[in-house]
Amino acid sequence: MTTTDSSPRPPQQRRSRAAMERILGAAQELVAERGAVALTIADVALRANVAVGTIYSRFAGKDALLPR
Repeated sequence: MTTTDSSPRPPQQRRSRAAMERILGAAQELVAERGAVALTIADVALRANVAVGTIYSRFAGKDALLPR
C-alpha cells in the first residue's frame, strides 16, 4: 500500500518501528552528508538496511522523507 499523503503510515510492530527509525535516521544522515538534492531512496534503504519497497510502503517518495 503506497501512501499518497506525505505523512508516513504509523508502524504497529516493534520491528516496524525500529525500521522506521533506521529509515528516518539514514535519511537525516544522508541529507547532512550530501544534501537533499542528492538523496535517493536506494541510498536510504542501503544505509537503513531495509528494502526499497519497505520505504515506499511507508512514504510516498523522497520528498516525504525530508524534514519540513
